[in-house]
Amino acid sequence: TCAFGIHLTDPQFSQLSDRLERTVFIAFDPDPAGAHAARTLAQRLRQAAQNVRIVDLPSGQDPNRCFVDGASAADFDRRLRDALSP
Repeated sequence: TCAFGIHLTDPQFSQLSDRLERTVFIAFDPDPAGAHAARTLAQRLRQAAQNVRIVDLPSGQDPNRCFVDGASAADFDRRLRDALSP
């Protein structure tokens, strides 16, 4: 599911929260606005009984830029495994 900041459509939010205890990974830009959006969305998802992890991306990179700059699927998988609970 792709969000624009903290804004999810109702169907997107329903998709993410249709099962209890689902783990949702949030990978937003690591700048202050992205960090704030990630925390805000994480709080909303936790209220819907979801496990939430925030993915730590390199400074100046969004998820797409990681791959454009040469990260592999294994690199991103490692970031998912290292993601922190907010």
